[in-house]
Amino acid sequence: MNSYTVLLIILASVLAFAISVFQYKYKEKRSRWKNILAVLRFVSLLTVFLLLLNPKFNSTSNTIIKPNLFLLVDNSESIKPYQQELLKVYNDLSQDAKVDKRFTIKSFTYGADFKELDSISFTDETTDIASALLNIEQIYTTEQTKIVLFGDGIQNIGEEYQYLQLGENFSLDAIAIGDTTQYDDLNVVSLFANDYSFVGNQFPLEANIAYTGKQPVKAVIRVTMNNKEVAKKNITLDKNNSTKNFSTTLKAASAGIKNIAVTVSSSLNEKNLTNNSLETAVEVIDERTKVGIISDYKHPDLGTLKTSIEANKQREVLFLDKPYTDEKLADIDLFIFYQIGAGDKRVVEYAKSKIVGSFFIFGANTDWNGVNKLNLGFEKEDLGQKEAIFASDNQGFSLFDVSDFTPTNYPPLSGELGDILITDPHEILFFQKIRGIDLKDPLLAFFTGEHKVAVLFASDIWKWRMQTYRNENDFTSFDSFMGKIAFYLSSSQQKNRLQLNYDKVFPTPKQALISATFYDKTYRFDEKAQLEITVSRTTDGFSQKTPFVLKNSSYQVDLSNLEAGDYTFTVKEKKEGISTSGSFKISMFSLEAQVNTTDKTRLTQIANNNNGKVYYPNQLANLKEQLLEDDSFKPIQRSTKNVVPLIGFKWLLVILCITLTAEWFIRKYNGLL
Repeated sequence: MNSYTVLLIILASVLAFAISVFQYKYKEKRSRWKNILAVLRFVSLLTVFLLLLNPKFNSTSNTIIKPNLFLLVDNSESIKPYQQELLKVYNDLSQDAKVDKRFTIKSFTYGADFKELDSISFTDETTDIASALLNIEQIYTTEQTKIVLFGDGIQNIGEEYQYLQLGENFSLDAIAIGDTTQYDDLNVVSLFANDYSFVGNQFPLEANIAYTGKQPVKAVIRVTMNNKEVAKKNITLDKNNSTKNFSTTLKAASAGIKNIAVTVSSSLNEKNLTNNSLETAVEVIDERTKVGIISDYKHPDLGTLKTSIEANKQREVLFLDKPYTDEKLADIDLFIFYQIGAGDKRVVEYAKSKIVGSFFIFGANTDWNGVNKLNLGFEKEDLGQKEAIFASDNQGFSLFDVSDFTPTNYPPLSGELGDILITDPHEILFFQKIRGIDLKDPLLAFFTGEHKVAVLFASDIWKWRMQTYRNENDFTSFDSFMGKIAFYLSSSQQKNRLQLNYDKVFPTPKQALISATFYDKTYRFDEKAQLEITVSRTTDGFSQKTPFVLKNSSYQVDLSNLEAGDYTFTVKEKKEGISTSGSFKISMFSLEAQVNTTDKTRLTQIANNNNGKVYYPNQLANLKEQLLEDDSFKPIQRSTKNVVPLIGFKWLLVILCITLTAEWFIRKYNGLL
């Protein structure tokens, strides 16, 4: 408060006194209450003047700020055998009165998630120490913080925590819980295989084997497929050669899900055998495609088609003869109609009704009047004029990649001149080029509706295959081109309204989740579907039914209540009866069980990187002593100076109300108003 404000307060006091004296000393001469009333009036006036002047005062408040002590407790499965040891040490430290007086203690758990400690269950199936430390650093960047990490140092997901260097306000000590003795141990670290393979193909399998120990050891790697040994290899590992990459190829002899296990064994007396094997699964698909050729002519193109398409061993080409019975046509996945006419209408209609992909090839001998009556989605003008037709690329073609085959400089094909009108949705791959003139008429077009169709408006494609050999000394690019056409057309099948997404092998029951999508008849997502799954265990006949739950844009069902084993299932939409089936396996793989000794090396690294050290449970007293004596983490007193205006003091208003009220009552009851 400055001197000017003090002067104003003095003047206000003098003025309030003068008015009070004048009011009650000179005007109220005979009242026995005049002295009391004068005092009340003086106080009221002075209070009003002070509120109008509103002088400001300095206020200082002191706060004791203690540094943080964050206790991070491992909540994963790997620490469960040592839970009593951990809880004893944690409780002893967290409830220590001296430590509590010096620090603000907060407790957290880490494992699969990082959260404030509410309860400790030791059930997390993964451990991410780095995420826990980084979360603390991000939230408490500006505060002095001591971290004490309780655990075995085992981490199986996330960033390598031992290299972290937290901010300058942080220090970290670790209490190593568990068995710190290093045992000889063989471990299948990882296993890789394709998710899918095709019948008759070879698929690769790769595994990484690790060894912890000092003495050389001879081990055997065994690979089983559906419990039958399919590969075996002897290896030798030692301290300097502690890892081995094992790779092999396995044959997909039959369709179905193949459960594959890789196991490593030796004469070692290992304490931990859980990590000696890993499992995966490969779904073997029967992709063999039957291609049926229907033709009224004998032509070199027919042999070219058969040879080129069968270059892929998963495809078989059959020449179909009349009569075309339903039994004969039922096995066909792709029809090739070569220069057919109206007499083949029944087979064309069959392909349409069954939505079987169709490849039409026409040429100089085609009866266009008969073809136009087949309602194929296009019509061609029949001028009867034969022409040599070259191919001209369409750069805008987008159905599949054909960049490795460009026949623009190849010999011409044989066809007829005439305008072509296509009425169905389509994309053109090659345009016609006749006598050096680029036409808008297609040479090769693909219809993109539900029933996939390709139309080649010329014959003699054997010339293209021969030219490919002249240019490249093999037929690969032409055969690949024909294979892409066959694959695109043979995948022409009605969209499945009920689609599933799930793993063939769930590592643990908690991960057993199946999602489904169901479409209505217009192929829009149906949010009112009633999906139900029936799951059966193959070993003992166990069965259960569970409804799906709608979540966002899909349906999901949680099967975490199931035990480990092999299961078959059927998902059914109850209103329409549409269903689909499959199978899966639930393993009891545990990341936490892969290592069962304390990783004191990494705990030491993280502590050294953050101005701390590693303690053991029997050294808790040393840790407490260090916490209490470390000058880096002392409580500090923080003073806060505030400027407070007089009008902020509510008691002045209370005084004003009391004095005015008292004055009024005295004057009222003594007849002085």
